[in-house]
Amino acid sequence: MAILPFNSRSDLNGKWSIGGFQDNVITLQVSGDKLKSKEKRFAGETEVFEGDVKKTDKGEVEIQAMFGTFLVNGNPEGSGKNITINFSNGMKWTKQ
Repeated sequence: MAILPFNSRSDLNGKWSIGGFQDNVITLQVSGDKLKSKEKRFAGETEVFEGDVKKTDKGEVEIQAMFGTFLVNGNPEGSGKNITINFSNGMKWTKQ
């Protein structure tokens, strides 16, 4: 699968499965160069997911976010509703 082109970053909007546990679906919304979840599923369910949407040198989308004290990068691959985000820490999120 190809990494999502930067001009298609709005394809990140919508519902995402973030793992194999209860309440594993979050809703992501892109606003400018920010990506944020509507739901609080992080830091003991007290914080939303927040990340920066970056444009790589190849014109592709890269997501940078902090998980606790760790910076992770995510590469969204695919198009439309067939997108996965593969994060540098091994997480894999799938668009619903």
